Amino acid sequence: MQVAGFIFLTRNWQKDETVLKEALDYYCQLKYTPQILLFPEGTDYCKDSKPASDRYAKKNDLLIYDYVLHPRTTGFNYIVQHLIKCDMIDAVYDVNMGYPEGIPINGEVDILNGRFPGEVHTKIRRYPISSLPTTDKDIQEWCLQRWMEKEETLRKFYEDDRKFVNDTCVDSPGGDTPLEGKSCRQRSNPIFLYLSLVYWLVFLLVSLYFLYAYSLARWFFLVVCVFYAVQGLLRDGIDQLIVSCFRS
Repeated sequence: MQVAGFIFLTRNWQKDETVLKEALDYYCQLKYTPQILLFPEGTDYCKDSKPASDRYAKKNDLLIYDYVLHPRTTGFNYIVQHLIKCDMIDAVYDVNMGYPEGIPINGEVDILNGRFPGEVHTKIRRYPISSLPTTDKDIQEWCLQRWMEKEETLRKFYEDDRKFVNDTCVDSPGGDTPLEGKSCRQRSNPIFLYLSLVYWLVFLLVSLYFLYAYSLARWFFLVVCVFYAVQGLLRDGIDQLIVSCFRS
């Protein structure tokens, strides 16, 4: 993930602002248009994160949500504004996901026990960047509005017939107007989940065999581990090293 240019954050804005700026500047200078998958909530919905979201809502005089967590809008606003300045963003896609047959998996143990979503419904709305407001305050308010809509969308999904509006697969066009009410449902194929487990198990066993049988493999493994550990201490990862080398 570091080598692929993923952006690692600490949930401390004083540090994260610098990391975001350097990463986005790097993308802009490369003229490489990124696709950034952002979760403004900062974590997944679970028994530990829900009370924290409720406390945040009470502290800031916001509504208590039942189906989503409250977003933190600072990072979203920063990314949008920065990419606009670089002319590197054409749209924001708002994605809602519903699981009519059960909640998402929480680890490999659930997969082994056969507990994974048999069906996933996805509703996507495209917002051209020209339709977004321009000021920091208004962009943050725009993000909050989307989360209010998400809460209502998921409430209807789970309390009614567990389907989104127009629940059929539809291609997403471009253009300058928001894409309304387009959604898709897909059945998952568990065979691919089990095949992935088999693949990684075989990969692990083969790797252990090479480490046991060949000294060259052991030295290679040791050098790679030391290199990544040192980079993590000195530069917070290979991603930071790549950005530093590019800037220099």
